[in-house]
Amino acid sequence: MKIKQINSKLERYIINRYFSMAKLFDSIGIDYRENANMFCPFHDNENTPSAHLYHDTEGYRLWCFSENKMYGAWNIYKEFLPNINTNKLALQLFNALPESKQKEILNNIDNEQELEFLPYKKDLEDFKTRKINIQQLLQKIADSYQNEA
Repeated sequence: MKIKQINSKLERYIINRYFSMAKLFDSIGIDYRENANMFCPFHDNENTPSAHLYHDTEGYRLWCFSENKMYGAWNIYKEFLPNINTNKLALQLFNALPESKQKEILNNIDNEQELEFLPYKKDLEDFKTRKINIQQLLQKIADSYQNEA
């Protein structure tokens, strides 16, 4: 099935799932370590890492502690590569996928949630309300990953 246009929700879904944030970081010179804390590229913070980059079944994601917000590859394109037409890019990719995968995407897109459950969500809220500082938050996140191993 070929489509002629896509909406912004489908555009973000495709860009975030099929484009590697790590490769985008490489192309624009942002330092990162997979599944590690890093400086958030969306803020002018050079003293303390304020974000966590991780990879899961849905692609790379960047969790910003300062904003309590999740970023994907689409956000990187919009912020750092604004000359690239992400709608056209997503449309071309979608039309190149097998019809079964296209149907799967269209069926799942409405089930998409903006923020997934994270084991340290309460800690992020505590940081946001200043009950804990950034160092305590980073330690709790590190501890949560060690507990999974």
